[in-house]
Amino acid sequence: MSFRVLVCLVCVAGLLLLSSHLYSDDNLSKAEEWARLVGEAREETVDMASTRARERRAGCHFYNSDCFDVYRCGRMNGRLKVYVYPPVEYLTHDGDPVAPLSQEFDTMLESLYSSEYYTPDPDDACIFVPSFDLLNSRDLDPGLVGRVLNSLDYWNQGRNHLLFNMVFSDNNPLPTDQAILASADYGHLRPGYDLSIPIISPHDQTKPPAKRPYLLSYQQVLDPSLQKILSKSPSKLLLSIPPDLPKYLRILGQATFCLVTLPSNPITHLTDCMAVGSIPVIVTPSPPSLPFSQLIDWLQISVQFRPSAASSIVSTLRSLSPAHLQTMQSALQAAYLTHLSTPAKVMLSTLAVLDHSVFSGAQHSPPPPANPVLPPPNQGFTAVILTYNRLESLFQVITKVSQVESLTRVVVVWNHQTIPPPPVEDWPRISKPLKVIQTSANKLSNRFYPYSEIETECVLSLDDDISMLTSDELEFAYQVWREFPDRIVGFPSRTHNYDNTSDQFKYESEWTNDLSMVLTGVAFYHKYWHYLYTAAPSAEQKTIKDWVDNHINCEDIAFNLMVANATGKAPIKVGPRKKFKCSTPSCENAGMLSASVSHLVERSSCLDKFLKIYGWNPLKSVQFRADPVLYKDSFPDSLKLFKDIGSL
Repeated sequence: MSFRVLVCLVCVAGLLLLSSHLYSDDNLSKAEEWARLVGEAREETVDMASTRARERRAGCHFYNSDCFDVYRCGRMNGRLKVYVYPPVEYLTHDGDPVAPLSQEFDTMLESLYSSEYYTPDPDDACIFVPSFDLLNSRDLDPGLVGRVLNSLDYWNQGRNHLLFNMVFSDNNPLPTDQAILASADYGHLRPGYDLSIPIISPHDQTKPPAKRPYLLSYQQVLDPSLQKILSKSPSKLLLSIPPDLPKYLRILGQATFCLVTLPSNPITHLTDCMAVGSIPVIVTPSPPSLPFSQLIDWLQISVQFRPSAASSIVSTLRSLSPAHLQTMQSALQAAYLTHLSTPAKVMLSTLAVLDHSVFSGAQHSPPPPANPVLPPPNQGFTAVILTYNRLESLFQVITKVSQVESLTRVVVVWNHQTIPPPPVEDWPRISKPLKVIQTSANKLSNRFYPYSEIETECVLSLDDDISMLTSDELEFAYQVWREFPDRIVGFPSRTHNYDNTSDQFKYESEWTNDLSMVLTGVAFYHKYWHYLYTAAPSAEQKTIKDWVDNHINCEDIAFNLMVANATGKAPIKVGPRKKFKCSTPSCENAGMLSASVSHLVERSSCLDKFLKIYGWNPLKSVQFRADPVLYKDSFPDSLKLFKDIGSL
């Protein structure tokens, strides 16, 4: 072989080596790697004979090991690591795609693949994200979706899996089992587990106009009651937006504020308003789970009203100063650009929320949360009603409490073991979920059990004969509790005193200037106390709990002592009302158990016994109660947020 030929061969080999180096995987960007994976995705036909994933499981949370394996997340020293399944194109037997990969979801997966959260090793992963596009589930077949999910290598009934679903169908729910759902279905998220995400606006953020000629825009297709209220305001302040899409997009930004009802129409209305810099005015009967509320302070960038307070919308908006509006608009623009403006921002914000949820310790350390002093999100409350077999009054209580706007669910604790609860068709028809739990033993402590059906942080404990309270009273008490989440907040108050002659503590129900207890017949408190009461970690608490179960009395005194002992704080009485139930039509309450002398003697005996078991008195006395602002002022009811507050 000549020297010239040898040199040529060496040059060719060098070029081949250089080419392979330049075009190897090591030199592709993460975005290019992901694009290649998508381009090389294999096809797989769904096996219709295979089993499908189960329906979405209720009651999941990060401290429930059946739903979420937190120990998987401890392998990377407190860093969230996410495994993305390699792209696969799933086909029906006819060769049609089951869920085609949309550009939005492709961008979301690419941003995850390129982020610090991604791990190529499933053994290191805390979270698994399928590359199966469920963003728009309205046209998807749940049977096919369930079979695809159940076929995933690491599915394991959805544990530690994260699924994304923006456009959903109430009539066609997806079988997602125990998977975490990142969804825009704000009304059906599992509190403390599912994640609230936005429906991405298809419109680029426009430059805000120098001047917005209108105060408030609203959809022409609007609830009639809201239309009637807005019709009373000067028309020059309001901008009615037609359903015609081109006009909608062109004129949406001409108003400073944008009226948004949830669920919204169009479905992107909330993010559309934010994209044009119009401050959302959110009207909803129940506290919404707004997108990324762990990252966005929605009170800084929106104004929120209950429907009952809608009459004050225009006057409230007009009262805001220009400086305050500028602050809100700047915060709105920053929040939108940082978290909501693109599919990539939505994906990274979702992972940031999940990272905080998994590693903050606030959601998976039993009992949850570890510190009830922290201000809770506005999730609403769960009403827990203890009953034995008083159907007429029970149904009245259920109907009454169902009218409270912040109610999320009603849980009835049926404490009768031989008589079953009535059939489904006999129960009141209410707009909120109703769950009936029949207990295995007649114990008063059953009302304080941490049932998985209690998904909110706030519990309203109710007796089955407390039917006199108004919706405004209960709603106001809930809002007071949100300011004092470590306290018992309620209505029937009691006090105690010490008798020197008998060396005993006495329980008092007379009208006095002091209170040290709020009875759990109608009281709001944090669900943490259910865990503490049931666990009874100290010898004193266990002794008292056993005594209550054996004697079927004084559980509310025991509960007050437990909370006071843990917090060193007094309860808060709400409103002036003293009567809460009636035994006769004239409501003189003669003959009622709680009004009898013997009952007070027994309650005093309970209190004295429990305090001697504790060895000290943790109860704190206070001389104030909480009333709504303007409650006693001579102003029209239209100016009062809580109008129907009961008298003495």
